[in-house]
Amino acid sequence: KAPYYVVGKDLKNNILIVAEEKDEKKFYKKEVVIAVANWISDVPILNKKYSARIRYRQPLQKCRLVAISGDSATFHFDTPQRAVTSGQSLVLYSGRQMLGGGIIV
Repeated sequence: KAPYYVVGKDLKNNILIVAEEKDEKKFYKKEVVIAVANWISDVPILNKKYSARIRYRQPLQKCRLVAISGDSATFHFDTPQRAVTSGQSLVLYSGRQMLGGGIIV
């Protein structure tokens, strides 16, 4: 039997969403939500294009800030990101300047 991987969580309804490795498209997400956001200088601007990475040494990926509320923020990536994982960090950049980031929920 093939292993299953967690591809999503519905915390409100206490549901864990899993997929088999053959269901490759389920491993990709265009939207990433972070909590415990920490901005080094100014708060990022809504709908502005930025670059971000969601794992160590990943090439920077183009994204846009679509929502911000308190210490949470939502980003839409231009291309779907593989294996977005709760508990990892999203780090946001404007050009070469790191703006901050937060913990993926």
